[in-house]
Amino acid sequence: VSTQSTWGYGVECSDVSCVGGISILKKPTGIITSGSYYDTKACSWELVPPILSSIPYPTPVGIQIIFNSFDLEKNYDALTIIANGKASLRFTGGYSTCVNSNDCWFHGSCILNATQSTGVCACDPGYTNSDCSLSNITIYSSSIKISFVADLSDTRVMKGFNISYITLYECPSNCSNQGVCYMGVCTCNKGWSGSGCSTPTDVIVCEKCSPTPISIIIGITILAIVVAILGLIGITMCVRRISQRHRVLNSVPKGPQLSIVFTDIQNSTVLWNSHPVNMQHALKLHNRVIRKLIGQFRGYEVKTIGDSFMIAFHCPYDAVQFCKNVQFELLENQWPLELLMEKDCQLVEGLDGVMWNGLRVRMGIHKGHADLEYDSRTMKVDYLGTSINKAARVESIAKGGQVLVSEEIRISDDVLMERFESIGVVTLKGLGKHPLYQLTQQNTPTFVRGLGRGKFLISRVIIITFLQVP
Repeated sequence: VSTQSTWGYGVECSDVSCVGGISILKKPTGIITSGSYYDTKACSWELVPPILSSIPYPTPVGIQIIFNSFDLEKNYDALTIIANGKASLRFTGGYSTCVNSNDCWFHGSCILNATQSTGVCACDPGYTNSDCSLSNITIYSSSIKISFVADLSDTRVMKGFNISYITLYECPSNCSNQGVCYMGVCTCNKGWSGSGCSTPTDVIVCEKCSPTPISIIIGITILAIVVAILGLIGITMCVRRISQRHRVLNSVPKGPQLSIVFTDIQNSTVLWNSHPVNMQHALKLHNRVIRKLIGQFRGYEVKTIGDSFMIAFHCPYDAVQFCKNVQFELLENQWPLELLMEKDCQLVEGLDGVMWNGLRVRMGIHKGHADLEYDSRTMKVDYLGTSINKAARVESIAKGGQVLVSEEIRISDDVLMERFESIGVVTLKGLGKHPLYQLTQQNTPTFVRGLGRGKFLISRVIIITFLQVP
């Protein structure tokens, strides 16, 4: 195949995958041209530069495209350069006339005609196209494909394009910044020689040179000390990061008893819209309770998303006790008075004490194996897997103030003394049908006031059972 390709005919379409007539060009340099045209055309060239065994680094590292001339019909004809298997660059024609330098992309001057109404762009060196919008480009790929599709021109004969390509080969040491690299060979600047232009040729040998000044010796010594200190600091930081990673991975909950809790505030979006200032204060109270009890029950705060928490515990007992205590302390909190006027925060008292007060937080618990993923940037662990998805789905079924658990939690040995009420078999999105249970009666005297809430929730669960369980 010659370096000047001929037309290849193919299917007319705008998708380059439909273009036929591919010409394979295997020379390191060459010219590709479309020639003048006025009818529908389609062709492709694939540039596959050779490996040159005659140079130190024989493998191509890139291809430079030089636009010698470019005249395509705007918005209809296109030249596409494809690298690494995907279309990366698409070029089309520019406006054929100009009024001022703005129309020449500020890369040229607008030469007006005799009537001073319109003109043509005179492009600066290195730029082409009728509106000076194209410049030479370099594509770092071992091979590229160039495709051209031309629609029927109904105005004039288009001159087409003429582009040159040059394969880039790496030079030794990048010519040490003392020369120019071309086709893998360095052309050294004056005073330098060698394959990588690293050897000075104008070295002056002084027979009576004075010894190195003491100030230079001191400067070099100080520089060496600074470099050594910086290196030691870098090594220390690296060791600390590794130590931190092992410490976190060894301490976080894991294994078959891993219990995951998700929490969320009921209708928080509505509350934020209605009381943004009060919700800031309320969220601080909410977060303070959550984080205090995470530490008390050996939990690990995985992450927060808005006002929702994801927390990992070593066993079901810790997870259940955490949820019970969170509900109790939220019930006893002193919330902003304005929030207590809202439907989802109203203070409600029953025969057994306070049933509702302030933010209503729904909670879901599930246990099971999960994959651990350590993030070196945040130095925290995330949990992945079906068990995590199920815990999130369990929480999404709950109502504000309600704690729902999976079957795996209910039958765990360390929570057999807890009381759970079935809400039936519930469909969890993407996971099928599963029996769920709500934590109801508290079993210690300190949670007597929680009994009212538990009884209230049972009646709400009956409604859920009829609506959601087939």
